[in-house]
Amino acid sequence: MKKILFLLTILYTINSFSQEIKYKEYSYTEFFKLIEEEKDSIFKLKNALIKFNSKTDARYVIKGKNVYEARDSTYEYRNDIVINKSIELDNVQFLTTNFSTDKGRFSGGALLDIHFKKSVLLNNISTLTMRYCRFDKAFQLDSRDCNVNKYLSDVFDAGIDISYSNFTNFNHQIYCANESRKLAVQYRDNNFKALNSDDRFFLTNNGISGLYFTENQVVYEGVFFGLFETNINIVTNNIFESGYIQKNISSLNYFQWSDNTYSSTVFLVPSPFSSKDIIGLKQFKKGISAYNGLMNYSLKATERYPIHLTNNRQEIVTKFLDSVRIHNEKAFREEMSLKSQFYSHFRSRYNTQVANKIYIELKNLETQRLKVEHDLNPGFRSYFKWKVNQFLKLFSDYGTEPSKAIVVSMYVILFFALIYLLFPNTWDRHGKNRVMN
Repeated sequence: MKKILFLLTILYTINSFSQEIKYKEYSYTEFFKLIEEEKDSIFKLKNALIKFNSKTDARYVIKGKNVYEARDSTYEYRNDIVINKSIELDNVQFLTTNFSTDKGRFSGGALLDIHFKKSVLLNNISTLTMRYCRFDKAFQLDSRDCNVNKYLSDVFDAGIDISYSNFTNFNHQIYCANESRKLAVQYRDNNFKALNSDDRFFLTNNGISGLYFTENQVVYEGVFFGLFETNINIVTNNIFESGYIQKNISSLNYFQWSDNTYSSTVFLVPSPFSSKDIIGLKQFKKGISAYNGLMNYSLKATERYPIHLTNNRQEIVTKFLDSVRIHNEKAFREEMSLKSQFYSHFRSRYNTQVANKIYIELKNLETQRLKVEHDLNPGFRSYFKWKVNQFLKLFSDYGTEPSKAIVVSMYVILFFALIYLLFPNTWDRHGKNRVMN
């Protein structure tokens, strides 16, 4: 009996996987007509293809094949499509068609200039092009199983391209199996800005082919940015204005992270960078710090996890940066480990100037920690180590500036020469008068 049940289970599983998803098909005009005709306050749709129809969908055509060609700084909003319903879509794919005319290249099949006044929830979406859209409430893109769209990624180009749009409460989560890295995600020149204290910015990707996040403005009380198991990641020329910024980074094949603006310290959980990655240090005007150390301290101080859910987050962050990461040994080790990864990266790229700056930061932290250790266990040895570090900083920036050592030595020589001039030895009977004459 058990064998029969087991065989039936196997057959049922094979049959389930062998069945292809049956997609309903609509043009873009038909899709928005469905939303308009919906009587409920929530519009729901599952397993559908939204295809461009050249005869009816001229409203959804953008100039150019890619985002760079589509930018129009003089664009004026039409306000002809305003949606007052909540939208919930599951495995609904918005397919685009590229074509050319004597006026240039075009892409048909874009969500163009749509004003969403209620929440928008998009589940398991692999193909979406969006321009000049506005979201007054929550926008959530949640694809936890990209394999749902295996058929689509084999037939159509899988990609999410969202540009020149405005968001308030933003939540983007995509988790793809490692063997299906066909999905690329691009956010370019968007405005992410919280309107309420509860609004948040949360973006994480796992197992996609690439993330391109460029020239966006992100203004929130807290920002979470996660990148895991991804082939290509380009995060450049963005503005992040927030009291708390967290970035988790792991297993990236190529990472370009430069020319961004951060208004506060960036808390990181990175894996070691490769020599081919491009990392800019100047973007961290307020510095970097280890998230693991902050998380452990926050958990101990508030018994709440994670840190961005605590009510007194700013107070915790300030205290951690000012004292805890030096006084707490585990937090100090996390801090040194993080900065060492940046130091090793720039050394591997033979960028000694930047590597030396990070090395000085490492030694400054070490010097502060040596003072703490001396205060806890006073003694000649701890005092000597602390003072030697202070001397090395003054004398040669911990060995990174040999020329500074020469300058300091010259000052020392001149100082003692002056002493010798004013206070001659007893054997010099003429003293300073002989020297002066």
